[in-house]
Order: sequence, then structure tokens, then C-alpha cells
Amino acid sequence: MDEAHALINPEHVEGVGQYGFATAFGPQAYHIMRSSVVSVFLMDVRQGFRDQENTTIPDLKRWAGELGVEVFEEVSLAGNQFRCAGSKEYTDWVEAFLGLSPQEPNTSAQNGPSIVTGSEAYQGTAFLAAEAPQAEYSGRDGQMVSRLFPLEIRLFGDPAQLEAGLREQIAKGNTARLLASYGRKWRTKGVPLPHSIPGHLKDFDEPYTVDGKAHRWSKIWNFLPNPSDYTHFVQAPLGSKMFEDPLSEVGCPYVVRGFDFDYVGLLWLSDLKWKRDRWAVDTEHVFESRVKRLTSAARNEAEQDGPAHLALLRATQEAYRILLTRPLEGLYIWCEDPETRLHLESSLKMT
Repeated sequence: MDEAHALINPEHVEGVGQYGFATAFGPQAYHIMRSSVVSVFLMDVRQGFRDQENTTIPDLKRWAGELGVEVFEEVSLAGNQFRCAGSKEYTDWVEAFLGLSPQEPNTSAQNGPSIVTGSEAYQGTAFLAAEAPQAEYSGRDGQMVSRLFPLEIRLFGDPAQLEAGLREQIAKGNTARLLASYGRKWRTKGVPLPHSIPGHLKDFDEPYTVDGKAHRWSKIWNFLPNPSDYTHFVQAPLGSKMFEDPLSEVGCPYVVRGFDFDYVGLLWLSDLKWKRDRWAVDTEHVFESRVKRLTSAARNEAEQDGPAHLALLRATQEAYRILLTRPLEGLYIWCEDPETRLHLESSLKMT
């Protein structure tokens, strides 16, 4: 069972509800063990960011005892990183940057990124570069591009520019996906043909300016024609909009867990912001339906360092950790919040 941390345990209040199976019959993992000769559960509790994703290793051991199942071995895969082109240095940086590890982001020449900034004419795009004997010219305004860990990281001034960069990679035969956390309402939920509606009615309708002229960039959240058929999230079926254009929709953390893409375009929204010297969650920009209890409790707290705020902050950080660890070749980012972008630039030594 992969992603076993996401199994629902209705023995706890957060696991009670309607989730496509009868929770009255008990925990999902319990029935997997009961029905199997051998059960293997692959878990990363730090990817279980929803309320009902609440199965833990102690739960598994307790149910095994109740069923008389022998627990052969618990194997830790800590320190074995197979995502992000196998770059443990990059994933360590992600966790340190998000405040999910005790380490500070290391941006020294030996262990972290250096930066080569591009021409200001390209609307503030910057490139995260590795130490390299020679940098390569991209041919765009004389910008210099090299690689890190070996990921390439770029910051863009608007989402349209980010999409254009991803389309260049798709034209080269690479896979690419637009991703975002739950910082936008799912306005198109239940709309039969959401791709066909006007841009201002879509889930993402972002204003931006080029040469003094106003523009808008519009997309929908991941579309599921049949709510019970999740194969659309795994591989776009023939005839679907995502099959025709892999950048026609924006994916969320839930649908991309466990999957990798050559290039990821991340829309860093206002749910997670850098405020002076720390991360903060903006409860007015959290729209994940599966953390409603936690979001409601945080909104009712007077202090931003209250327990509900801190728990929601942690869940939001974990969601971004999922998104930031999907790319194999490159990560393209547009930041909605200016202070968060400046913090990212500073951490990557772009300033």
C-alpha cells in the first residue's frame, strides 16, 4: 500500500465522514491486513496533510496485534531520496527553507545554490544556478543559465510568463505540470465543461501587466468528469483536455502526490507567506475542503501563534513540500506575495 499515511482511521473524530467507503466498518488499514497474506505499508506521514489522513505506525502495530499478525520489520527509508533526480541536497534545502527541518537553508558554494541573474528586460526572471566551469547562454537577452543539483529553478514575474517557459520545455519533449496549493476557491466544481467558461469565472483569473497593458491569465483546477474515476489524475485519457494540453489545468497537492514531472510550474499563492522573519498561514486564503475543522479553528483564534494556527501552518507547509518535490529537471515559480518572493530570492542568493 503506497501513500499509506493517507488511509482513513475513523477511530478518531477526524476520520469520521463519507469518503467513498463505509467508515462504520472501521479503519482501512485494518481491513487490508485482515484480507492479506502479507501487507506492506509505505508511509510518509509528512505528506498526510488532510484531516482524515490519519493512519500512523502505532495504529498499524496495534491492529496487527488485534489480528494476531506478525510484524516482521519496520524499515526506515530516511536519507534515501529518489525524487528530484535523486538530489538529497535539493530536498534538504526545500525542507530547511519551509522550516520543516532544524537545518537552516545552506546556500554555500559547496552545499547549495549560487545565482546567475538574467537580463532585467525579461521581467525579473532569475535563475538558480550550480557552480559550473562555464555558464551557458540561453539566447534570450543574453541570460546565463546553469543547473543546480541538477535542478534548474526560475522565478517569473507573472503566470503567463511561467506558462510560456513550461511550453518551451514541452516542445522539447519534456513533461510539465502546473501546480498550486489550496489558495484559490474551487469555483468550477460541478461545472460540466469548465474549460469552456469565460476566464473571469475560472478558478484562477490572475491579472498582470506587460508594457503598461493589462492582461489576465485564466485556468481551472484539475477537472474530473467522473468523480469516481481518479485515472484522470494519473494519466490524461485520450480525448481529454489534459491529453490535448497538459497545461490546461492546475493540479493540487492531492492529485500529484507520488508523481514526478520533468518540469513543474508552481503558483505560490497567498496561503503561505513569509512575514518579516517567519512563515505565516493566511487563513482567508486556505480553501482546502479537507481541513475545514482546522481552518475554522484557526480563524477563531485571536493569536497567530495559537495551536490551531500552528497546526494549519504545518499542514500548509507540508502541502508546499509536496509541490516543491515533484520536478525532475526544473522548477518554475510565480509568487503572488511580493515579500515571499523576496525571501525566496534571498534564500537562493538571487539578490
